[in-house]
Amino acid sequence: MPRKRPLKVGVVLQPEDTLLREPPVPLTLEERRVFREAINSTAFKKALRNIRLAKPSAFTKDLNGPLGGTIANNRLHQIQGWEAFETALGMQALDKAPQTARPKESYIDESTIPPNS
Repeated sequence: MPRKRPLKVGVVLQPEDTLLREPPVPLTLEERRVFREAINSTAFKKALRNIRLAKPSAFTKDLNGPLGGTIANNRLHQIQGWEAFETALGMQALDKAPQTARPKESYIDESTIPPNS
């Protein structure tokens, strides 16, 4: 009987562009205005209503079995994903809050003050 060779284990390198996500590109003031008009249109509201009807229900079957907890947990994650996407879509229309400079903090080091002053 021929002897089996052991499996070779190695790491497959992925191209760098698949490992790193691109940073978000904020919308300009004009793009936000156009986006607000789009999401306030009747066609978008109708489409969003139809999409919400396709959202998974919180009520699932077969929760009494041995995998009931896992099934319920997976459904919760599905619902969270739907809500997170809808929130992220709506956040694109909001104006970004201006970043204020943090005040420079200065603390007095009491150990450097002479005792009788």
